[in-house]
Formats: sequence, C-alpha cells, structure tokens
Amino acid sequence: MADALMLSYLTQRKVIGWLGILLPVLCVSSCLFIENRPEEWWYSLSATYHLSPVLTMMLSCTAIFLMTYQGYDKSDRRINFVSGLLALGVVFFPCNTVWLDPEEPIGLFQLTPSTSQIVHNISAGLLFFSFSLNILMQFTKGNGVTRTLVFKICGWGMVVCLVFFLLSEVFGFLPGYFTMIFESILLLLFGVAWLVKGKTFNID
Repeated sequence: MADALMLSYLTQRKVIGWLGILLPVLCVSSCLFIENRPEEWWYSLSATYHLSPVLTMMLSCTAIFLMTYQGYDKSDRRINFVSGLLALGVVFFPCNTVWLDPEEPIGLFQLTPSTSQIVHNISAGLLFFSFSLNILMQFTKGNGVTRTLVFKICGWGMVVCLVFFLLSEVFGFLPGYFTMIFESILLLLFGVAWLVKGKTFNID
C-alpha cells in the first residue's frame, strides 16, 4: 500500500513537471497555424489565451493537480493549494493586449481588459513566487546533496528571474517580447524541480 501511494505521488509530481515544461511549447505551437494573428501575439504566454485554448486547459489541469496534491505535511498541502488557486486566477482573469477593445469585457467575470490585467498580473506574480517558495522550503527537505543543490538552483533561479522581470517592467529597459522569455525560463525551472522531485532523473 505504501509503495503504491509513493508511486502515485511520484507520478503526480512528474505530471506537474511536464505540464510546466510543455506549457510554453504547446501555447506557442498551437497559435502558429492561426491565420491573421496579431503582431504581438507571441510577446507573452498569457497573450496566447486570446488565440488558443491551450493555456486555459493546461493551466487548469496544473491547478487541479496542485490543489489535490497531498504532499508530506500540512504546509506542503497548503502552499500547493494556494498555488492552484493562483493558477486559476491567471486563467479566470486574462491579460490585456494591444489588439483588444478596451471597453469589451473579457474573462470569466467579464471585466474590462485593464481591470482584468491588474488581477492577472498579481495572480501570475504571486503564482511564480509561491512556486519558488515551495521549491526552496519544501523540496529541499530530506534530500541528498545533489538533489538539494538542483532544488536550490531552480528555486533561487526563479527568484532572480522574477526580480529581474519586475525591474524590467518598472523601468522598461527590455523589449516586450522578453516577457515570453522570462515566463519560459520560470516554467522550465519549475518543471525541472518537479521532475527531479518525482525522481524522473536519478541524480543522487
């Protein structure tokens, strides 16, 4: 029974990891064959929401996995449940884009694009922060030296990437399409950490 439960945990971690890594690839590729795409459709993963259902489906699946993930203790379950809620926040409150009508309601709650953008940005920022916090505080418990090092690299890498992204947003020293790059790096680090946690790679 214990072995079956551990196998279930490992499988769930692997699924979460692959969902994170594949999200940028599938979001972008799902939009490549859409005719008359807006010029800036590839500037962020969130912008693909308005062209393809892939972001909504994959992020919703990730949210469900995180909210039902049991983990080892209450703190593990809580942080993953909060991450799942934040992921749903990203889905329910789409981002604004230059090609949207500023007065046309969007998202589940039919807010104006500018208002939805505020909730979207807050949810996305807190989501990535919760991911990094989970990796640094939970994943590093009770692991070997090599696995712990990988988790620290992934967790702190996400923190550095988030800080740099926020600075670029405030001071505007990078082109808009760097949002896609930052998001892809963050999701790659997130996915690698979960795959290592799920023992996809036997690195110890």
